[in-house]
Amino acid sequence: MVQDLKSVSVEETTGMTSFVDKPEQNGCTPLLLACQNGHKDIAEYLLKLGASADTIASKGADKETILHWAALNGHIDVCKLLLAYGANALAGDAHGLTPENYAADENHDEVVGLFRSLLRQEDDELEPTKD
Repeated sequence: MVQDLKSVSVEETTGMTSFVDKPEQNGCTPLLLACQNGHKDIAEYLLKLGASADTIASKGADKETILHWAALNGHIDVCKLLLAYGANALAGDAHGLTPENYAADENHDEVVGLFRSLLRQEDDELEPTKD
């Protein structure tokens, strides 16, 4: 299936941008399903079609983002992809828990390290320069 998606150009998909963010009957968007299951190629294709990387997943009542679900399931490559497309690493769910918290709860140390390295980079950028 991924090979089939790769053979379709973005130009051939005019009008599909509304499709990529439309939830199924179960409340899941195609991007959510791809990301929570670690299908990076499909997720990237959907993002290129215009899916929002920072969407609140309507799957649960806790207001998790798609990044929360990718982190929860330990899909580091998908997390990196979502972050590259503008997902908010500091987004809190209904209880204030971030994607890093979700990864930590499931002992996905590599994903936790990714989020912590992002925070260190932001802290370094905020440090005043000494002249």
